[in-house]
Amino acid sequence: MRLQVKVTNNKQLINDIVRISVLKEEAIYYRTLLQDHDTGHIRTTINFMEDRIQQLEGKKKMVTS
Repeated sequence: MRLQVKVTNNKQLINDIVRISVLKEEAIYYRTLLQDHDTGHIRTTINFMEDRIQQLEGKKKMVTS
């Protein structure tokens, strides 16, 4: 049972690392789409992804309701 917990924790850590990497790549791509106007929805998406990255890295607490 203890080994299963360790494997599960390691798998979660690997999943978080991959998730962070993908989110960072997506944020970089979305920044290339920004224009002077009519791209507020893209800015909102970038901000949301950056918040999620900080949560996954443990720099920001997750808000639960």
